[in-house]
Amino acid sequence: MHCPVRRETPGSAGQTVEVLHKHLRVGFAQHESKFILLTNELFTNEKVPGTNCATNPLPEDNTRITFPTGKTQADVDAFVSSAVESFAVFMRLNGGASQCDFASGVDSTGAAVCNALGSSAQHGRQVFDQIGCNLCHTESFTTQPSNIGGLSNRLFQPFSDFGLHHMGATLADGVTQGAAGPDMFRTAPLWGLGQRFFFLHDGRASNLLDAIAAHHSDPSICFDTADNQSFTVKFPLTTGATVAFSPSASTHSCGSEANGVVANFNNASVSDKQDLLNFLRSL
Repeated sequence: MHCPVRRETPGSAGQTVEVLHKHLRVGFAQHESKFILLTNELFTNEKVPGTNCATNPLPEDNTRITFPTGKTQADVDAFVSSAVESFAVFMRLNGGASQCDFASGVDSTGAAVCNALGSSAQHGRQVFDQIGCNLCHTESFTTQPSNIGGLSNRLFQPFSDFGLHHMGATLADGVTQGAAGPDMFRTAPLWGLGQRFFFLHDGRASNLLDAIAAHHSDPSICFDTADNQSFTVKFPLTTGATVAFSPSASTHSCGSEANGVVANFNNASVSDKQDLLNFLRSL
């Protein structure tokens, strides 16, 4: 039984989490190091209320040991791979949305048209940088070398820095997960934003103005977050000794790290605000 995921990954960034020198880049709170680990968590926990999935205690995920009769060798990956593994591969290879002008519309057959950004959206891109949205929603990165050729050294534009940010009481969900405290979230990639109907980590906003406003939080409300790890390292080539490490970090944050950016947006002209919204709807 394959259950739909109910949670949209949210917006926030700043603290890059590192465990055993490995950056954690995936998950609701940037808490998993591999897609396969995140997928296993999603299959078990992310069940939509009101469906058969909600009452199914475990995902029906089986790895086929024998090759099905009548199938060709070309089908081997699809039949041997488990559902969790296949879903992880799907997420890893799923392409990002194209940037199309918000007013592209459809052609005479009803098929979607993707036009280059018009003057309004192009100016909105400048406003995006001027008011500070790009400080967390970083436009582009280049991938590291990968054993999948198409993913190696490729420029992509997620509009996210994939870090963690304190977003304050307005968005706080009270969940501590990985290194993310109760008011911390991974920066939501903005690609595909123009195709969404609901925004923020819990879908509370139905329009971009409300989503932007929710990035502001009362600076008098503060959160303390502590992150502790514990692991051992053995040095067999020297003394053979085992050394224990217990790195820890803590943060104290009041309000939202985005308060200044929201203030800049509120102080922008009506036309600048509209151009920014048109740009966001073009992602």
